[in-house]
Amino acid sequence: MPASGSKQAAEQRDFSWHAAFKAAGFGLAGVASLFALAWGYYCVRHLLLEDARFRLGMRETHAGPVPNVVIVGRRYAPESRILEVFALDVGRSIFAIPIEQRRRQLCEIPWVRDATVMRTLPTRLEVRITERSPVAFVLLEGPGGVHRPALIDAEGVILELPSGARFDLPVLVGVSEDEPQSTRMRRVQCMLRFLDEVRGLKCQISEVDLRHPQDVGAVLIVEGKLLRVQLGDRHHRQRLERFLRYLPEVLAHNPSATTFDLRLDDRITVQEVPSA
Repeated sequence: MPASGSKQAAEQRDFSWHAAFKAAGFGLAGVASLFALAWGYYCVRHLLLEDARFRLGMRETHAGPVPNVVIVGRRYAPESRILEVFALDVGRSIFAIPIEQRRRQLCEIPWVRDATVMRTLPTRLEVRITERSPVAFVLLEGPGGVHRPALIDAEGVILELPSGARFDLPVLVGVSEDEPQSTRMRRVQCMLRFLDEVRGLKCQISEVDLRHPQDVGAVLIVEGKLLRVQLGDRHHRQRLERFLRYLPEVLAHNPSATTFDLRLDDRITVQEVPSA
């Protein structure tokens, strides 16, 4: 029996040593694999960030060299403002350029509603622009009381008028560049609701006056004649329909009339325009 016990103990020790060596072998293999992965990651990262083949370069244009950035979807947003965002990235690996930060910078350009920035191997970036859509003209007060025309979109963002561009839009009165964007947006949304309400009437809305949003004013073009109307805060469509129905009769009695008060549902009041 003692001899048998010694043999079993020896076998157990041999098994324990074998298991230990096997575990150590697996552990060393795991460490080696991790080291290989880390080294591979370092080499690939170093290649992508430092290799000259991936550096953002320049391209030639009629205005001179600019960053090698392809812009898609731009119509009115200033190209120079877009390229300016990437000016400091020239000579830098395209994989080191903070894409999300550049996207946010592009969205700060007034005409840019949204943007996507993509890396294009080996040395180029592609920018896809979604521009804002203007819904009205506005007149902004400048130095010395001189007004300059601009555009505004449905979110109340003021847009510079592009050179040579033509837009068939009404003028929105009552918007200031100094007021919060949220205030401008409320006025724009009020204008859009009004235009939707009176859509289809036999007149063209040239101007919407929302200096007092609870008392809507408008300038109509009726058979080539400019007519100013004050509509109040309700029943805009009904009041305009009634006005257009009786307009020939009103003008027959007041041929020079151009300004009308429609705030009372049962009457059309001709307003006298103060002489200069």
